[in-house]
Amino acid sequence: MLQVLSSSWALLLGMMLLMVGNGVQGTLLGIRGGIEGFSTFYMSIVMSGYFAGFLFGSRLTPLMIRRVGHVRVFAALGSFVSAVLILYPAMTHPVAWTVLRVIIGFCFSGVYVTAESWLNNAADNENRGKALSLYLIVQMVGIMLRNICWCLVTPAALCCSSCRPFLCLSPLRRSFCRSVRRLPLRTPKG
Repeated sequence: MLQVLSSSWALLLGMMLLMVGNGVQGTLLGIRGGIEGFSTFYMSIVMSGYFAGFLFGSRLTPLMIRRVGHVRVFAALGSFVSAVLILYPAMTHPVAWTVLRVIIGFCFSGVYVTAESWLNNAADNENRGKALSLYLIVQMVGIMLRNICWCLVTPAALCCSSCRPFLCLSPLRRSFCRSVRRLPLRTPKG
């Protein structure tokens, strides 16, 4: 377990920060939509945009990884998420928020695919289970920290930029990892 942690601590820390940021922005967006006066119907469409983007991200990310590698895809998608968050307060319209949610869903799906394929390719048969279980533990810690964040602040006082520090720091941690070799993705047969 320590071997897995020492070789992938930057990726795991980045994923934990992304989980905190994603949870905070998802919850905060619903609250902010209510403050902006969006109807329940519009907010349901806005929030479902995440899953539409998630679907496309899971299909296109392997192609991006094959083209430029895990580190660049992780850093680019994580940075793109933090850039998109700046636009929520600037464009307070349900259609704009839906498009932004599709983009964020695409990016988060890509980040998850990148992290999981990175761990899967970096691990051997003896420690693959440990690597993926540690990854899931880190995700759960991120979810717990997200919930703790809500105990510390008043949601109505926050804006969407409040989760930006978590999301901005996550790709930065991965970019400074010593092991930056490109790992090939296994291509599906058929």
